[in-house]
Amino acid sequence: MYSNWYINSGESMNYIFFGRSCDLNIGNGKTVSAIRLLMHEHLILGKTVFSNIKLNGIEYTPFTPDNIGEILETENAFVLFDEIHAIIPKNDRILPGCKKHIKLGLCYDMVQMFRQVRKNDITTASTAQTFGDCVYQLRVVMQQMIICEKFHIEKGVFRKCETDKCPESHGNHFIKQTNYRNGEILYFEPEMFYKFYDSNEIVKGWNKL
Repeated sequence: MYSNWYINSGESMNYIFFGRSCDLNIGNGKTVSAIRLLMHEHLILGKTVFSNIKLNGIEYTPFTPDNIGEILETENAFVLFDEIHAIIPKNDRILPGCKKHIKLGLCYDMVQMFRQVRKNDITTASTAQTFGDCVYQLRVVMQQMIICEKFHIEKGVFRKCETDKCPESHGNHFIKQTNYRNGEILYFEPEMFYKFYDSNEIVKGWNKL
């Protein structure tokens, strides 16, 4: 089945874009998928954007450990959280008094934010290498779990790319998104969305040094 299963929803919920386990899960369209959703929610639905990575040509507020409360108080917001596993490692214990991060109880505050998005019509889009890289408390609050894979067309047939840096012979690429819950599939061309962010930006964790 091929559809725009999330683009037309406009519902406040938590999305996570990730690669398949034991597979090529770098350069397979996770962040550009989140950016595509962001552009729809921002341009079409007028959502206020918060992001933990730098965005180009988009008005946004940096998402930091200090403004989680501001996000929850912002109606109709969109939160982009790239490389979420780098911020909250999967083995972290989610406690109000956690001292592993640069702010006391940060991981607990983060999880509480994800649990309350519907109250102020907030949409979140997170990325992770694989779904298993997310801490359990985050996995259970994700309503849309999207597997991302990169494809090209070869002899009229979609072929999955096997490397991050593809040869020029691949031509245009397509991102295949598979909805983990219901199996629905969407293909889109990512090229027009790359200009809105730097795919080489290093996402720094919020743990104490």
